[in-house]
Amino acid sequence: MIENYIKDGYVILNCPYDHEYINNLKIEINSLFKNDEDVSLSINSLDTNDKTFNKIINILNTDEIQAFTKSLSEHYNTTVSLLPNFHIMRNYHVNRLKANRIGWHRDVASEFGYEYCKEKIKNEKYVFGKVGIFLQENSEDYGGAVDVIPASHLNIKNNKFLRILSSLRLQFLVILQKKLLKFYKLLPEKFYIFFLGAKKTKAKPGSPIFFDSRIQHRGSPIKDKFLRNTKRLGDMHVLVPKTYTKISIYAYFGSTDGADSYMYARTKRPTNEYKRYFTGWKKEIDNYKDIKNLYNSMSAVIEPLIDKYKDN
Repeated sequence: MIENYIKDGYVILNCPYDHEYINNLKIEINSLFKNDEDVSLSINSLDTNDKTFNKIINILNTDEIQAFTKSLSEHYNTTVSLLPNFHIMRNYHVNRLKANRIGWHRDVASEFGYEYCKEKIKNEKYVFGKVGIFLQENSEDYGGAVDVIPASHLNIKNNKFLRILSSLRLQFLVILQKKLLKFYKLLPEKFYIFFLGAKKTKAKPGSPIFFDSRIQHRGSPIKDKFLRNTKRLGDMHVLVPKTYTKISIYAYFGSTDGADSYMYARTKRPTNEYKRYFTGWKKEIDNYKDIKNLYNSMSAVIEPLIDKYKDN
């Protein structure tokens, strides 16, 4: 499992829950949103005594996830843990005809703008990424999970030229979609997936998908012919027929070096919401004190960073 993650930049774990449990959880989570166009919800904002809150925490703290983060810790010889923010995304879809970069992106992209982060990314103890738990099938018509370009995280730690070279095919498609949309529409998405060497992840609903922050990925797109049944809410959010509502549970994961690089880039952003971003992390972690293993591992990762970011 760990070998696949290192080689491909992502891995799919087993889900210990049956279809009925996951489907019922999806219904419960969907009922937490105030209106049809709301797209995100912080798990930390829920009542800790609420049954849905506890179900969400349980699905983020399964034996499978604990075993995987432990294997990462052993491989990199540093503590690796789930990290804030724990949040729910609803209807994070891609309209492949209109989305910026056709939806493809690296979560680490903003860190490339800072020498401090680039040095951290070279560190062998740098581990950072997301785990997504998708509560529906990844359908051909409306998506439901994530697409990835396996191994696209390689060659980007030390060599800018190799990073650019490895992205040339994607850059060509981005230009094609932006400048020659009529031509771009002529070919089916399956061709572009093949051209990029990409994969549409297929996993049992509720299965955790861990992906490195350096890998190229996107929300799986909606087929063109079904776009007329949707309403675009933003670059990456699309209101779809209720039968195809997409619910995703997300958390970050990483080591101290990975968290440091991520936090450095976030706190350099000009908007006020990021000035006390680390404080928000610490408050969220404190909210999980009753889940000892999770609280202890998260605390171990951020403890060396407290003095650095406490005044931001």
